[in-house]
Amino acid sequence: MTNTQTLKTLRENKLSQNLITGIIFIFAFLGVLLNFITSIQENKPLDMIAYFTNQSNIIVTIVLALSFTKIKDKSYFKYLALVALVDILMTGIIYHLIVNGISSFTNISFSGHLVHTITPLLYPIFYYLLVKKPIPLKNMWVPLIHPLLYFLYFVILGPVIKWYPYDFLNPTLEGSSLGSVLFFCLVILLPIILLFTAILVIFKNQIEKKNNQHNIKNR
Repeated sequence: MTNTQTLKTLRENKLSQNLITGIIFIFAFLGVLLNFITSIQENKPLDMIAYFTNQSNIIVTIVLALSFTKIKDKSYFKYLALVALVDILMTGIIYHLIVNGISSFTNISFSGHLVHTITPLLYPIFYYLLVKKPIPLKNMWVPLIHPLLYFLYFVILGPVIKWYPYDFLNPTLEGSSLGSVLFFCLVILLPIILLFTAILVIFKNQIEKKNNQHNIKNR
């Protein structure tokens, strides 16, 4: 059985779809729940929402929950699913390469691994196997909306609330400035995210193209 035949069989099996989605949802929801409980215990519930990590995991959890409803058949669902994909992969990659470092991989708590490692590894399985519609390349800018608004929020309000969730957003650190933060976020990070999104979209579209060709051939 080819990969395309396997994908077609999987997408026709409602039980398998629900099982895969359900397992990934449990991990994603558990990560969000544990972080929320920790933020309550530390009396910092608003700080929890401020972290991009938690926002991306919440978005993933919502998308997975919506996939059990008729909303998954709406035209905009594929964009929500793509936003979640880019966000959660950014979370895992940036955290392990920039924020925490690969050398500290074993020093992360279970809840930390849920939101930074496990869900970023599991969600792409859901996206590429079970989200059936491709994304036009001309619309690949959509996933940039969330990180752009996130960056601008802390650029504008960071000086007012005097708090930044990540060092690379903090212009008050030694050797940093507003200009360096803007340069890193807008000139380096956002183009990288756009290129990354393009690769993800092209890969997705190739999968759907082969699947559609297989379906037409076997009618």
